[in-house]
Amino acid sequence: MLNNYEVYRRVGAMNMSEEDGKLWMALLNRNGICEVDTAKKTARICRLFDDEPLSKECLYSHVRKVNDYLIFAPARAEKIAVYNLRMDSVAYIPLKPLEQEGKENSGEAKFWNIIQYQSEVYLLGYSYPAIIKINVESMEVTYISDWVETVEEYIEYGDICGYFSEGYVFVEDKVLIPVGCMKAVLKLDLKKACTELIKLNISMSGIGGIASSDGKHIWMVGKGSRTNRVSCWNMETDQIIEYRLDDIDENMLEPFHAPICIGNKVFLLPIAAECVYEISIDRGMVKKNTTLERSLKDVQNSIWPWWKTMAQRLKDNVLMFVTCGDFKWHEYNIDRDEVQSYFVHLTNEDEEIERYFSAIYLEKKKEKEALVESEMALKCFVYQVWNEVNKNRNTKNEKLIGGKMYQQIKGNI
Repeated sequence: MLNNYEVYRRVGAMNMSEEDGKLWMALLNRNGICEVDTAKKTARICRLFDDEPLSKECLYSHVRKVNDYLIFAPARAEKIAVYNLRMDSVAYIPLKPLEQEGKENSGEAKFWNIIQYQSEVYLLGYSYPAIIKINVESMEVTYISDWVETVEEYIEYGDICGYFSEGYVFVEDKVLIPVGCMKAVLKLDLKKACTELIKLNISMSGIGGIASSDGKHIWMVGKGSRTNRVSCWNMETDQIIEYRLDDIDENMLEPFHAPICIGNKVFLLPIAAECVYEISIDRGMVKKNTTLERSLKDVQNSIWPWWKTMAQRLKDNVLMFVTCGDFKWHEYNIDRDEVQSYFVHLTNEDEEIERYFSAIYLEKKKEKEALVESEMALKCFVYQVWNEVNKNRNTKNEKLIGGKMYQQIKGNI
């Protein structure tokens, strides 16, 4: 079992934005904006998100870099975050209060996807009933909600399928967005900021993600029920072909991330499934990718046990992702059918770890709760106790230091 100090040092995130050999992300299992040097495979925490707990998980889901700005879509955080890389500062955009409660599950992420188009970004609501358009040059914010009333006819109160799921496909100045709670895609006009709902004759009850390599054939994975298949929609002929997937329970809510298309292949990386699938577009054949599956089976830990993989991205002919159980990074060379795996560690952890574990210690002390062994590395706990003792130390009670330390440790066993 990993000690929590090693867990702290490893870098994991739901989504990453890359440019010029650097990656940026919001850390998954705690507060922090992180920058990774892809050549050195090292990371540093740039900033913390203000007014958010240090130990809160999944504060922000997706991120996009536009010019000197990083735009973060809030998952469990309360505001949109905008990090200015040049000024090393964070500004926040509050979410407009809802006039009425939607029927989505309020415990789910507020947003789960971002689309970038020129100098604009679009935050796609997951449990928040809106698409938020931000012009990064002017920071003007526009709410697009003309789709909400129609979509909510198909969503039940407390639904965990969400409004929009993963992936998108550009078609000239429009973009197709998958709807998680129904068998449809939303066509968003990027110039007019209006939408059109396109219902599809597919088997699955909702769409978990879409992708396309040519802008004509749209590959879709399921969400909700009957998810043991993948569909390909030909936009020109409106023909849909479905492929059944072996060893997938059709009632698995969300087995896969959005398809990843490269050349004549489509890859399906798992969220909940145990398998990795590869589809040959030319031959229409589906098979398991045993090389990638070995990367999943080698995972021995459970840092983030709810998912199998995350942060999937494609660069040239290399498919990259992170396994959630151990936060190990993987690079799969598609041509050579080879995987390179490694860990990315924080380089400024000594400075941040003191702040992080100190916050946990003080929070537990304030609430008069006992610390669990897995919540803090021993050396960090002893350091906090020593600080506590030294606060009360003076020349008259030096002999009491041992007793105070004992009582402090005893109260936290």
